[in-house]
Amino acid sequence: MTPKAHSWLLFALNLLLNIFVQFLEYIAKKFILANLFGVSSKAISITVVITWLLMKIPTPQ
Repeated sequence: MTPKAHSWLLFALNLLLNIFVQFLEYIAKKFILANLFGVSSKAISITVVITWLLMKIPTPQ
């Protein structure tokens, strides 16, 4: 892999991570207001599992 391609890959990963973090914050706000919005605990647990799996993926330093 060329250094340029590697830097582009890191840029893309960083961008995805930023979007993912904002999504998590959105989910967290929904979770806080879960009773008002009627969000099922199943959907929240799926989100937690997906998050945990993504955290397990090793990121190149």
